[in-house]
Amino acid sequence: MPPRHITLGGLDKSALLERLEAQGVQINEIGRSLFQDRRFTTEPMPGTVEVVFVTVADLGLTHGGVYAQVAERARARGLCLCPLELAAHLRLQWLNQPSAPVEASAVRHRAPPGAVTVMTEAPPDDEDLPWGFYLRRLGDTLWLRGYRSWSGHLKAADECLVFMRPGEPGPQKPELRR
Repeated sequence: MPPRHITLGGLDKSALLERLEAQGVQINEIGRSLFQDRRFTTEPMPGTVEVVFVTVADLGLTHGGVYAQVAERARARGLCLCPLELAAHLRLQWLNQPSAPVEASAVRHRAPPGAVTVMTEAPPDDEDLPWGFYLRRLGDTLWLRGYRSWSGHLKAADECLVFMRPGEPGPQKPELRR
């Protein structure tokens, strides 16, 4: 069962990378480049946020949807986009993610089976820019994978996504992005 609450913040990027490495988490090249991206910021103080796992179909898009449709449906249900930092903390706090079938590892133009995509603010359309992260487990190997996309990419109805539920920001909680 995935966690519903995540401790977010309190570690800088290098400390996050060290912790991921210590847990044996694999990070692809795109994921590593996201850690260097100026869009990836970290909260200095730790706080707890509620995360919500939904499929694109759960948002009412039974035939899939593009980024803007998915984000709008999530907002209409009171959900927020996540900071890039959340993906690393979620990976560290969700070590028992179910394993995807190894034979289903090669897919193009869609999230791989068993992947959970952390929904973050979209970058400008540029095929060279990393878009965000997804979490996956293959056998005993945990992954935090960066990916590239574009605003017109159709997310499949069965794609699993992570959003945050807004709370009252305070000294112990990072500011939530809407």
